[in-house]
Amino acid sequence: MFSHDNRNQHYNALEDVFEDAYNQAANGKGRERHVTSDVPFHDQAICELEREGYTFCSGQAAKKIREALKTGNEADLLGAMNYLAAFVIVERERSRVVEYEHHGRIVSVMAGNRGKHRRNCICYSCAQFKPGQPDNCAKAQELYELCKRQGVTTPVWECSTYTGKDVPRE
Repeated sequence: MFSHDNRNQHYNALEDVFEDAYNQAANGKGRERHVTSDVPFHDQAICELEREGYTFCSGQAAKKIREALKTGNEADLLGAMNYLAAFVIVERERSRVVEYEHHGRIVSVMAGNRGKHRRNCICYSCAQFKPGQPDNCAKAQELYELCKRQGVTTPVWECSTYTGKDVPRE
């Protein structure tokens, strides 16, 4: 799909995403929905909506698109494409399942979630949570032992005995 003259091997993942996007539009869903009516890509809803001022992007991609609309700079649009491609690459990585050793057992996890249980577990901000100590929270200790025995990891989202700093009631 791309010229091999200027190809940089450090950007193969980016090329793969653009090739996938092209194939989806030209040979997949886009073709199934629009070729029968002979509507070329540049006249399909994805482009028409952009022309009408709707934006389906977020973050930096939206910022780049907004800049391009003001300046007419094509490089901003190409930058938006790269931000979106990076998003696709990361989403693909996050959804890939990997295996690693945890508490002496091989476990499987979606790559994007590996090691994130601490960030999402309320226990790590609770005054009663004292792992490895005799006065550790009984609930947390029991859950830890269950997780270790079963080879799973479970963050705690809600707890009736949480002790934190000035927690407002809703």
